[in-house]
Amino acid sequence: MKKKNLLVTLIILISVILISSGVYLAVQFSKPAIRISYINLPQDLTVAFTKIAENSKEGKKEHIEILFFDTYPTKPKEVKRLLKSDLILSKSGSIPEALEAYLEEFNLDYTSTLPSTIRAMGQIDKKQKALPLVLDHFELAWNKKLMSSFANPYEAPKSIEEILRIGYLAKENTTTPLYPFVCAGGDDEVLINLIGVLIEAFFGEKAWNETTQTAKTIDPRDLLSMPENKAFLATLNILKEWRQTGFLHPEWFHMTKADVENFMESNLALFVSMSFSDHRKISQNIIERYETSYMPASIAMKESRSLTIPSYLIMQIKTKKTNQLANTILKEIYTHEGQNVLTNATSLAPTTSQAETSDKQASDVRLWAAASNKGLPSFVNALYKNPEDISSLAKMIRDYLEQ
Repeated sequence: MKKKNLLVTLIILISVILISSGVYLAVQFSKPAIRISYINLPQDLTVAFTKIAENSKEGKKEHIEILFFDTYPTKPKEVKRLLKSDLILSKSGSIPEALEAYLEEFNLDYTSTLPSTIRAMGQIDKKQKALPLVLDHFELAWNKKLMSSFANPYEAPKSIEEILRIGYLAKENTTTPLYPFVCAGGDDEVLINLIGVLIEAFFGEKAWNETTQTAKTIDPRDLLSMPENKAFLATLNILKEWRQTGFLHPEWFHMTKADVENFMESNLALFVSMSFSDHRKISQNIIERYETSYMPASIAMKESRSLTIPSYLIMQIKTKKTNQLANTILKEIYTHEGQNVLTNATSLAPTTSQAETSDKQASDVRLWAAASNKGLPSFVNALYKNPEDISSLAKMIRDYLEQ
């Protein structure tokens, strides 16, 4: 009888231990040390940032919960899920603006190595509601061999008018097929971003801002009909003229990124406009034929330059209690090692002034960002959060350009 009672006691004791362990584990995993959300980010960046977060933990028992969003959520349940995050990463533009009311204002003690123009990429109404992690850029590239007969291939064109002069000259004096200017306009984001770059280059940041503010209040299909959007319509008409005169490939607004790379490989493209991140994906034996710079302004544009230098941003949701792990991660990002992890993974430009760069191109992007009047987000991300709006605007643009 005693043995039976002892056995029952042991079973009860073991059950209590197992139940307690289960409850402990459930508590551990139901309350992670930190929640991090990634909104439409490239995989190489999410992997690199997660690595920094994991290395910032004080103990193995701390659990990090990662949430992925393909786009900014619109359903209340998904928005609520996003706002339970401690840290949120997204592209610069309309997403940080949509979250502004929920965001903590950053203490800048650990970002003293960020140049002021780069730090300002995360400001909303002059409040530091986000911080830039790495920098992209919408660049102008040119084939050095094709350029050498008409201009110094190692010197960036000083104006859009100079690009036009060189492009038409090359087209008229080259016996083989040549397209002066090529862009992957078949990609919705590339198409819209080129228009944004040209609005700033021809008409300045003020016109760029007016267009983005108007676009946020109307249906994308109505953007052309708004009289205050003179710069937007004027830029589309410039692109129509470039196509009609042969400066742009006749099918440029249907061309894919693969098409552009093929043109570059075959030495058919003199000037190419693309993002720095797309530049990085082109094989070395092709891209080494090209020099790069930012899109120069028109001679008529007298404002200080505000270049299109999109950044990936980190934001912190307001909470009653400080999340120590979040603070540790934020500090680690801006160390020499943290910046190396991010830039080595993404091949993009660092944000701190002291971080090493992988090559001249990355160094140039950081230099241009620091020297510009303002680093603008990509035009498409400044306009819309919703992919349907982006597709709608891109279709309207193509229909207009094809007329």
